[in-house]
Amino acid sequence: MRNGYVTACRPDDRDVPAGRGTCVLRSTDEHRSLVARSRFDGSSGRQGAKVASATLLAIVAALGCDAPGGGPSGRAAGHPAGLRPLENPATRQEAERAVERGLAWMTRNQNQDGSWGTFAVTGPVDLYMGTLAGHDACRIAITALCCDALLTCARPEGSAALARGARCLLRDGPTVGRSDGSEIYCVWTYAYVLRFLAHWIPTLPDGTTREEATALAEEHLRRLLILQTDRGGWGYYDFDVGARRPSGDSANSFTTGTVLVSLRDAQAAGFDVPGAAVRDGLRWLRSIRVPNGTYGYSDGHRFYPHAAINKPRGSAGRMQPCNLALHLWGDDPGAEALGAGIETMLRHNHILEIAMGRPWPHEAYYAQSGYFYFYAHAYAARALALLPPQDRARLVAPMAATITRLQGDDGSWIDYPDYGYHYAYATALALDSLGRMLRLAEWGDESP
Repeated sequence: MRNGYVTACRPDDRDVPAGRGTCVLRSTDEHRSLVARSRFDGSSGRQGAKVASATLLAIVAALGCDAPGGGPSGRAAGHPAGLRPLENPATRQEAERAVERGLAWMTRNQNQDGSWGTFAVTGPVDLYMGTLAGHDACRIAITALCCDALLTCARPEGSAALARGARCLLRDGPTVGRSDGSEIYCVWTYAYVLRFLAHWIPTLPDGTTREEATALAEEHLRRLLILQTDRGGWGYYDFDVGARRPSGDSANSFTTGTVLVSLRDAQAAGFDVPGAAVRDGLRWLRSIRVPNGTYGYSDGHRFYPHAAINKPRGSAGRMQPCNLALHLWGDDPGAEALGAGIETMLRHNHILEIAMGRPWPHEAYYAQSGYFYFYAHAYAARALALLPPQDRARLVAPMAATITRLQGDDGSWIDYPDYGYHYAYATALALDSLGRMLRLAEWGDESP
């Protein structure tokens, strides 16, 4: 244990022989992911997890976590409840340096067409794709995330990459559609492109580019409303029905929170967001919220609120966009609940970290998946700015440390192996998190 957080299991930094997965405990400063970066061969997921199962169960027992099936396993004697303190919180200089290195990676790894990410198989367990349209949706969604991160960081060295990325979105954004009846990754595309455009359009002068961006934002807003389920939420799969308007069973809490945040940003930028759609979305999101502040994973989980995936350790990542969405729309919860959600994430950050790099979705403790890590921290960083000054001062440096210490030697971040998209989306979310935190004055160090 180091920096107050338990290290996750991962292979050694050396090449991993095919068919053999090694699992060692690393300090959190050295931790990167189970995928051993680009040398991931798939064996370090399930096999590596089995090799380390006894070690991990011992760690969980020592931390007082519930077992994967949801049963209690006790708490270490004398271990205080509440937020684990960090021995080495990040300084402003460390966060600034991490942003500089991340921006350098992003500009070096932009595709010639202005996008980020590639259709490249990184292992045997890449996420389900209905058709190639799913890859188009991923590429454009990740490009929007990268553009938004560049806009948030607002550094001169990222301006050229931002301009190329924005041109890619204006050119290819209108062509993104639904892959098939079951796979709806385009919901992420529409949400992230709309969010970026809502942030970018106010910075543009009147002219052709602003008109094109406005037209694309209006079109993606229209398509998002089509994908709202009959119960009010949004999801990215619909395996049961596959209709033009997805079935209510397919809605997820975090997808709904993501869409509602984007809709609020669009409204703030002057777009006409139908009140009925927002009202239905908020009502559905409240219906999936558990009294302890967590959120059920999807619509059917309302009947299993105490399943492992819905406990605080399983819901710690999903809480961030959901709390933020309710707060931005003037609904419950207030700033106090936003802070409690962030503290829940930091308290159980080791659970999110253990899931990093595991190739099977939801195979980690509390059914966590690695791709929730930087996604959760990005929305938590935005929520942090809405807290009272004393809470920002208490949380900003520990939050920044959960990002800076996981940066790779090349300047990128990664939390989940997924085709050739993983470095780009994780780096974008990490940069967005740090960029927002660096806007805050309450760092508590002597940095300018």
